[in-house]
Amino acid sequence: MEGGRFSGERSPALVTALAPKIGYAESAKLSKEAIATGLTVKELVIQKGILKGAELEEILDLRAMTEPGVPGDLESEPVKQPGGR
Repeated sequence: MEGGRFSGERSPALVTALAPKIGYAESAKLSKEAIATGLTVKELVIQKGILKGAELEEILDLRAMTEPGVPGDLESEPVKQPGGR
């Protein structure tokens, strides 16, 4: 899992999880900057003071991204599956 976690944390696609919180335009800028600089999205977010601490960890939680709902959004409820599952 560590190899997968490392790859996931280095992916500029992580900005997708940030978009609901910081907006699409800012997320796109971060993605481009991550690619250009070689920094991770998380490193850039911390460096720029956009988000920090538990809120950032919750939004960028790779495991939470595999579950229904929006990571870090306490308001969102899991999508109901057909057949009540």
